[in-house]
Amino acid sequence: MDEVPVFGALCFVEAAWPLISGDFVVDDIAVLWPKKLADRLVPKTPVLVPDQVEEARRRLAAALASA
Repeated sequence: MDEVPVFGALCFVEAAWPLISGDFVVDDIAVLWPKKLADRLVPKTPVLVPDQVEEARRRLAAALASA
């Protein structure tokens, strides 16, 4: 399976943001609003076929503890 880019984001849905450059990054975690998050995801997210999605799900389930 090819590498799937993963990055952390903290997305505030109903916050008051400055009109220009309100998003920022702290310790590699992007802090932003939904539209800005969508802009970052769309060009970087590869199109995955169902088998690749299932493989990613299995890997995440094995790597992350359940709640």
